[in-house]
Amino acid sequence: MKQKKLYLCVLEEVRPEENIAVYENLEEEGTYEIIHDSKTIEYLLSQIDEGYCVEIDPENNQIEGGN
Repeated sequence: MKQKKLYLCVLEEVRPEENIAVYENLEEEGTYEIIHDSKTIEYLLSQIDEGYCVEIDPENNQIEGGN
């Protein structure tokens, strides 16, 4: 079974009007835009300056884990 490649990413921007959070890849150049529900966006707005990190599966553009 092939193991997923996950990238450590930090929350860079939250766009509440679009329910999108932008995460910067810390291992390679690039960013990921991920759509969240409004409750998650509300939480992420409080984390924007806190160095909130997650692991993202780039193949599915999904969060696999976070702090």
